[in-house]
Amino acid sequence: MQDLLSLTETATYLGVSKGTLRNWDRSGKLIAVRHPVNGYRMYRLSEIEALRSSSSQKTNKETGESIDATANEWKRSLSKIHNIIRDSDSTSGIMERFDEMSKLLQLGLLQSESTSRLKGESDPAYARRLRHIHAQGMSRGGESLGRYSEPIRLPDSALCQCVEIINSLNNKSASFDIRGLAYEQFIQNTFDKSDNQQYFTPPQVVEFMGDMMQPFLHGVACDPACGTGGFLRVIAAEHDVTRLVGLEIDPRLAWISQLNLEMHGGTNSEVHILGAGGSLGSEAKPFFGGVDVILTNPPFGSDYKDPEILGAFTLGKGRPSRRRGILFIEQCFNFLKPGGTIAIVIDDGVLNSPSTEDVRQFILSKFDVLAIVSLPVAAFQPYANVATSVLILRKQGGANKLPKQTFFAKAESIGRKANGDDEFTFDEQGRAQLDSDLPKILTQWMRHLSDETITANNVYAADISSPGPKRGFRLDFAYNEPRRRDALARIQSRRANLVELSEVCTERNEPYLPAQDVEATTIRFTGLAHISPMVGKARQVEVAAKSVKSAVKRYEPGDIIFSKLRPNLRKVAAISFQEGGFVSSECIVLTPRADLLQTGTYDSELLAAILRSDFVYGQLIGTVTGIGRPRISVKDIRRILVPSPTPERLKAAAIALRNGRDAAETLRSKATALLEESEILSSSTLSTVVDLAIGGSDD
Repeated sequence: MQDLLSLTETATYLGVSKGTLRNWDRSGKLIAVRHPVNGYRMYRLSEIEALRSSSSQKTNKETGESIDATANEWKRSLSKIHNIIRDSDSTSGIMERFDEMSKLLQLGLLQSESTSRLKGESDPAYARRLRHIHAQGMSRGGESLGRYSEPIRLPDSALCQCVEIINSLNNKSASFDIRGLAYEQFIQNTFDKSDNQQYFTPPQVVEFMGDMMQPFLHGVACDPACGTGGFLRVIAAEHDVTRLVGLEIDPRLAWISQLNLEMHGGTNSEVHILGAGGSLGSEAKPFFGGVDVILTNPPFGSDYKDPEILGAFTLGKGRPSRRRGILFIEQCFNFLKPGGTIAIVIDDGVLNSPSTEDVRQFILSKFDVLAIVSLPVAAFQPYANVATSVLILRKQGGANKLPKQTFFAKAESIGRKANGDDEFTFDEQGRAQLDSDLPKILTQWMRHLSDETITANNVYAADISSPGPKRGFRLDFAYNEPRRRDALARIQSRRANLVELSEVCTERNEPYLPAQDVEATTIRFTGLAHISPMVGKARQVEVAAKSVKSAVKRYEPGDIIFSKLRPNLRKVAAISFQEGGFVSSECIVLTPRADLLQTGTYDSELLAAILRSDFVYGQLIGTVTGIGRPRISVKDIRRILVPSPTPERLKAAAIALRNGRDAAETLRSKATALLEESEILSSSTLSTVVDLAIGGSDD
């Protein structure tokens, strides 16, 4: 398999989209082979290199023109059309302009009648004919589109200008892939700037979920909350998908979704507008039990309160309200055939909140949980600040054999900044690529499906069915991490040698509000930013008392500060400053003491080191709460189990800590010296280069 590249790797290597590769496969330009186990598309390296070397740039088969240049021309032309529409009606909003532009694209690109201007045809006559062609097309599109089947509202001159621009684009013989990509960007830009951001799923997430579902894409594919049709679009080119079904409650989005699929050359698609609750209402029942695969990102962030609809769901019955995303999980189960598969975006509260334990019980009783992939909080920013995960579930009753363990992964980055822009890294040749963990996760997912060993950080497989779900069980990445399981196993085997943290420490809880202290001018302060992750180092800075407007806590030399916020950063440090100071209220202040135990006393440096260990973090993983600012409670910190402080063990542990710290400091000193030496060498090399370039040195 070493001479084969995945779909993602091939797309990156050739600089094309995954949709383009799938179209090339159909046309025979670059034929894929199928992975023998999971059926993924793979491409022979020799054929990829031959294709790349045969042409230094991608060209259109019919015109010989650069595909990149054609795509850019399409994007520029769409922008020009938008400006014409805007200038023709300065009072229109972005959504109204979007509607008119979509009508024009539907008219100019997708209708069979000629839209070219006849010789000598005036603007009024040309516009009248265009409106007639559009009306005929809309009458064939169905009455359910409501006002989106209404006539084009533009003035005659603007209508004529825009259609002539579209006709000039038609003459470029652009592929459906280029047209579709241009329209996809048009959709993205519009909904990113409108008040309807909940309809747009970042393209990185859409493509990733499509790739994750490759082995399961066949038969009838559905998105029951299809929005603009992004998920249906990414699987439209799949050979084994015989029918695409979109369900949508919003007529505008249903129209956009259908147009988006048509712009990508989709001919086997249908988008249905469902009233009375949309996909959660009674109009969805005809689709029950008829779907093979679902990809969706439902509106999980709002509550549903209709008692009649709530009563139709196991997860809603008897409740005054329930999150829409939770009800969608159950409805997707209803849509699927036995053995059908779903990829769905949900907020992490479904996986770890005590209030959603019944949802997790429902999932485990109805589905095989194939994969859980945690996405970064920034994945849906700037419009949503919430931790989410992608679940891949298979409805029980299927015959296909799959790995028994559940695949877990955590993406720190998906190639998207918090403001929505793409985030890139650059290789040594200056070539840009998205800064994303998703390709690595896809590779490990393929290995998992092939029963191969997983070989990456932040990826693992775990058996979530054994020893069976207990009260308080969770399905999130952190709860099932191997470090937590290892910590629990060590606790079970050494419980007699462990005590709770509250037995060896007292809590110093001396709150103080500097801004209200009229006598204070400055305070010694240690904020969260002054505590280094993992290494136990902290800084003390002097700040104006009036600038600290929230409460802080007092600490003294020898105390330990422990951050409750984002415990994965292990911000725990022993205070070694000459004088005491104050720390953020997000920390708990601990003081080791001897009077609670007769066996020995913890040195604060040693205890702080233990509190930063995987052994302690493994205990805390399962207690982290919050999906925006994850934290642990003071109660859970007090319950941390640490080694009983017997003198012999404390002495051995202190020696190991000192030796390890000294060895690490020696390595850091060597690294610093080597870095300085390299900088001197780089500087002297530049001087040598200049001397040689001007004819040698003066020596």
